[in-house]
Amino acid sequence: DIRDYRVIDLIAVAKEYRGKGMGSLMISKLQSDGITIRAGTQEHNLAGMALYKKMGFEIVKRQRTFHYP
Repeated sequence: DIRDYRVIDLIAVAKEYRGKGMGSLMISKLQSDGITIRAGTQEHNLAGMALYKKMGFEIVKRQRTFHYP
């Protein structure tokens, strides 16, 4: 079964490249084929939230995820 969407679990940009459009470039590449993209991040990740908002994402669901040591 092939999904009709893609999922972004994590985007990481090296410190020296942050603020230079690299995250936007990666997301734009995924968006270029017209397939729906779903992404998840933590609400306190303000940079991630800002990037997704800038790229046209909207919050459709909130959930709590617990991480155990």
